[in-house]
Amino acid sequence: MKYAATVGTALLLASLSTAQVCPVYSSPGIAGSGAATGGSSTAGSGLPSGSATTAGTPAGSPGGPGSSTTASQGGQGIGRGGSRATTGGSVRNPGRGGRTGICAVGRGRAGTAEASFVESLDRWDVWWETNKFDFIDLPRQGSPERRGAPGTTTSRYSEDESRTNARPAVLAAMRDLAASSDAAVRSSAIVALGKLHDHDSIDMIQEALGDGSFQVRRAAMLSLGVMESGRGAYALMSIAQETPMACDLLGTTSIPVDDRGSALLSAALRGDSASTLLVERLLAAHGKVDDELLSLACDAAGLMATDDHLDTLMTIADDDDLPEFVRSSAVTAIGRIAEPFAIPKLVELLDDDIEPRRAAAIALGYAAHGGQSHVVERLGEALDDRDAPTRHFAAISLGRLGGSGARAELEVAFRDPDSDMRPWLAIGLALCERDHDHADPANSNLSANLAKRYAGEANRDSRGAYLIALGLCGDDTALETLAEATRSSNVAIAGYAAVSLGLTGRPEAGPFLRDVLAQATAPTVLRQAAFGLGILGDRSSVPHLVELIRTTNNSLVAGYAALGVAFIGDADASGALLHLIEQQGPQGVTTTFAAAAVGQLFDQDPRPALSRLAAGDNYLSRGTALSDLLQLGF
Repeated sequence: MKYAATVGTALLLASLSTAQVCPVYSSPGIAGSGAATGGSSTAGSGLPSGSATTAGTPAGSPGGPGSSTTASQGGQGIGRGGSRATTGGSVRNPGRGGRTGICAVGRGRAGTAEASFVESLDRWDVWWETNKFDFIDLPRQGSPERRGAPGTTTSRYSEDESRTNARPAVLAAMRDLAASSDAAVRSSAIVALGKLHDHDSIDMIQEALGDGSFQVRRAAMLSLGVMESGRGAYALMSIAQETPMACDLLGTTSIPVDDRGSALLSAALRGDSASTLLVERLLAAHGKVDDELLSLACDAAGLMATDDHLDTLMTIADDDDLPEFVRSSAVTAIGRIAEPFAIPKLVELLDDDIEPRRAAAIALGYAAHGGQSHVVERLGEALDDRDAPTRHFAAISLGRLGGSGARAELEVAFRDPDSDMRPWLAIGLALCERDHDHADPANSNLSANLAKRYAGEANRDSRGAYLIALGLCGDDTALETLAEATRSSNVAIAGYAAVSLGLTGRPEAGPFLRDVLAQATAPTVLRQAAFGLGILGDRSSVPHLVELIRTTNNSLVAGYAALGVAFIGDADASGALLHLIEQQGPQGVTTTFAAAAVGQLFDQDPRPALSRLAAGDNYLSRGTALSDLLQLGF
């Protein structure tokens, strides 16, 4: 297994090395900021990777869009069988019992290259990009939520009729793009065909498993997974088991563990039952199976979210002879399964080694609830953990749990927090209040407190976190603060504010965001405003986004606007997306985004496919196979 080095401030959500970015997914403080010298992955975003560099500049690397270098394509790291440099601050041997010392990141710890690497990833905006679709509800196929007022569409057809009428033209366009000379465009189109459940394209998608582009091969696996077809599942299981048929499909005599794991994860992404027996067999053989494959089997078990594997996962999580990255994956899976009887084990793991501890701090936010006072108390204690990521993740999990006890722990910590804790505590408190009645005085008090702290905060990262927290609160009293922040001279702050307006879910946020589209000139701000309108789900904004697509000279802005249209879910928008593709041709950044937008528009899943892989995992201990899939961004 290989781990890549970071670029600049390590703006990657996983251990990816890439010279290119899809800033549609990255936070405004990551992409397009002065601090960013490298790229942010699109992990689980619903957005294509390999599409652009930072600061709104179209990709200029050799090979054009889609030519990004992944960990498996030359990133730094040591391949299977060698020692593994991990983001957890330690160097581990994948062989059993081969761990060396762990370097925790925290107060007063000695500085090492590994610790610096973790510190560069241990940022609230990296966590946010990995997990944000836990808090965003995209309208899908006829869903009435956040669609704008009745009658705001010009279609004479229903949503389902519009999609049915558009489907032949959309399928034809995606099949044509799947043959593009641009690898990024091919990837977007292939995944879109999977989301369209186009079983007539299975042969073509299977041929792409042997494509010369690593990115396209991974896209083909993902496409077969989201298509939910028997033939697709069979092909993926064949790859995961390294059968002769699979070797023929991939054009190789042997299949690397990362490829096998990617196939397994793709099959498990939407709970395909065909992968259950293989996962069960791999977990049961945890003393003998390759550690990387075992880690991926744990990830797959978590995606299936069935308690059938829970006992074995708990055994793996508790096995000190296994590498920490494997144990971390098992802990993540336990959290995703969320069975109450596993909670004592997760609490116990808060006193374990670094990676299982971090994973447990995250997992408790999924598995427990605010009424479990012993969990709240233990996470409250973890706010002072010697390891920075553990205390940061504990703040988020307290927010996920909610309730008066969790809120009290966070409020006490927020009175005079260390600088590293400010963003995490603010977001944790916002999550506590997110599901409360907006008329609740406690919610209004928090919004006022956050607005006050935002005004008095000098640190840009903390200011961005306060804005996101205001958006998560969903309080209408925050709208003016957010609207004013969209006019900030700092494009990162303005971008955070635009996204936060969308997060509020308040219809009153729509006019503010449309004003940003009309008045802003910075590409970063325009992109984030388009994203904000997309997640707001106001169908009356579709003409404004289409007009932005038509008039902008910036291919990334056009791509963002296309994805904003898709996120809104207006079926009539397929015509505008196809027209954009026709104008741009079969290569380039805008076409890549437009094809991804088509996939989003016709996707029935309430969240982008890969966001399930990213959410709730300990991304500081994430492996290459998982990172490679997430880099696709769909």
